[in-house]
Amino acid sequence: MSSLVGAIPSLIGGQEVTLSHIGKVFRITPESLERFREWWKYNRFEQYYIWVIGCFFGLALPAMMTLEFVPAGQEIDQWSAAAFQAEGLAEKGGRIFWPLTLLCGFWVLFSSQLGGVDGIPRRYTDMIWTGFSSARKLEEHNVKWIYYSILAVYILWGMIALYLVQPFFMILVSATIGGYLLVITALHALYVNRKFLPKEIQPPLWRQIGLVLCAVFYTIFGTLTIIQRLPLILG
Repeated sequence: MSSLVGAIPSLIGGQEVTLSHIGKVFRITPESLERFREWWKYNRFEQYYIWVIGCFFGLALPAMMTLEFVPAGQEIDQWSAAAFQAEGLAEKGGRIFWPLTLLCGFWVLFSSQLGGVDGIPRRYTDMIWTGFSSARKLEEHNVKWIYYSILAVYILWGMIALYLVQPFFMILVSATIGGYLLVITALHALYVNRKFLPKEIQPPLWRQIGLVLCAVFYTIFGTLTIIQRLPLILG
């Protein structure tokens, strides 16, 4: 199906690529439904056993290493926080662990931010491309102007923000924006699935309820974060 939907093309040069405004749906037959259910098996395995378990390990391991190698109660400057774990590992395991820890930390942050820099503009582009009538009037190869415009603004704001606030505040802002993005994405996915997908392949009711609960969850916690932090920012 992805070969029929298309993709976001390169900004300059390259092969002309188109992107469908409403996607593609396969013809409903017993054979296609069987292949669709088979695809869901792979999807569930990836999400439940690789993504979920991997996320828990990814959250737990850095926290456990910090508790083990960074002295409790030690004051850490925000700009030098990344080096404290490396210093703790180097003191107990040898100096070789100092550059190795920093290199590993850099690669984790770089790769995750690289995915975020692509993911956020891509999600907003998808919503604009399918959800706004003015965008649907554009030819299917012009989606790049929406995507790269959002990407340019996102990168420019990131460069400016580095000189304005401390790293922890930027993490807080990024997490809050990401939470609200999940609110929009969940409701957008629910609307698109119910409106455009044939009944035979629409998600079951419990998954649709899950999307609504996801939107409610991130709305509550995003709003609570803003309520708690906004007086500190304005004050």
